[in-house]
Amino acid sequence: MFKIDLKQDNLIIALGNPGKRYDNTWHNAGFIFADVLTGILEEQRLTINTKEKDEYLLTTISELKLHVLKPYSFMNNSGTPVKKFLKFKEIAAANILLVHDDLDISLGDYKLSLAKSPKAHNGVTSVERELGFKDFYRLRIGVETRVDRVMSGSDYVLSQISDKHYPQLVNTIKDTITEIL
Repeated sequence: MFKIDLKQDNLIIALGNPGKRYDNTWHNAGFIFADVLTGILEEQRLTINTKEKDEYLLTTISELKLHVLKPYSFMNNSGTPVKKFLKFKEIAAANILLVHDDLDISLGDYKLSLAKSPKAHNGVTSVERELGFKDFYRLRIGVETRVDRVMSGSDYVLSQISDKHYPQLVNTIKDTITEIL
C-alpha cells in the first residue's frame, strides 16, 4: 500500500486537462485531488512551495518530502511533463503515486493498487510509456454515475461535474488522502 515515506522523496502525479474549460470535469479528478490535498496540508500549517513551469505545476511540501505534480499537457500526453520532472529529481518507483479518474469504478469508491490500471486510460498509458516502467502506485478515483450509459465514456469524462456529485467526489478524495497520509 502506498504511504508517504518521510525518509525519501515522494511524488504524486495528478492527472487532468489544463484550462478553464476542463476545471470541473470528471477527467480532472486528479487535479481536484491535488487541490484538496494542498488545501488540507495548508490547514495543517505545513510549508507549501508552488512553482509553475511551462510543462507543469509543482507543489512541494518539504516536511513530508512530497512533490505534487500537475502536468500541463492534455491527458493523452501527460507522460512527457512527468518524464521532464523526473530528469531532475530521482524518485523510486515505490514512492510514486499516479492519481486519475476511473470509469470502471462508481463515484464514491476508489482503488489504490500497485502497477494496475484501468482497461483504457490514455493519460496512464502516456505516463507508463514515457517513464518506461509500470511498477508505481495508482489511485483510481471512481467517477461513474451514468445509470443508462447513453453518453459515451469520452463525452462523459469531459462533462461538467454536477453540484449534486461534486461534494461526493471531494469526500471520496478526502478519504483517499487519509489513507495515504
